[in-house]
Amino acid sequence: MGWRLDKHGKWRRLSKSARANRAHLRRFILLGLYTGTRHSVLTKLLWNQSRLQAWVDLRGGVIYRRGADEKEQKTKQRPLVVLPARLIAHMNRWNKLDMEAERTVRTVLHHGGEPIKGKIRTGFASCVRDAGLDREITPHWLRHTAATWLMENGADAWEAAGYLGMTVATLEKNYGHRRPRHQANAVKAMTRGKAA
Repeated sequence: MGWRLDKHGKWRRLSKSARANRAHLRRFILLGLYTGTRHSVLTKLLWNQSRLQAWVDLRGGVIYRRGADEKEQKTKQRPLVVLPARLIAHMNRWNKLDMEAERTVRTVLHHGGEPIKGKIRTGFASCVRDAGLDREITPHWLRHTAATWLMENGADAWEAAGYLGMTVATLEKNYGHRRPRHQANAVKAMTRGKAA
């Protein structure tokens, strides 16, 4: 977030103003990786309870991905997500910074105190480019990464699906092969009684 990979493969530090200009992207990336929440929800996330949009309850350690009066969509579920302790520590620090700002900031993600308007793709693409990563990487890859990590670390499929807000069938279809013991029983059955 504060570095750029140059054409010679060396990391160069970005200017102080460039790093400050990306503060909202640091938050965005950590939230996306730790929760697997869609970027369209993260850009609207509020610090205080709301009936009309996503909000965070830091004391309870939960993100409510939709306001109480918002209707749940059948294809893009937005259940609450319990926050990992490491992310809560970051969020408490961010909240303190935002509350100490000259004017109160309502949204978790903001740029210079102003809520993010529209998509976050341009700034995200700059971070991807500066890191020397493939241009195909989009904000949705944070959700893919969270799902992959859950599977690789052996999370229960039902709990992981609920955490991400997707069906178990979708999780298993797209990420089931990432489980550490994927096909282990099949391999065992194939070698049972045979010399290896």
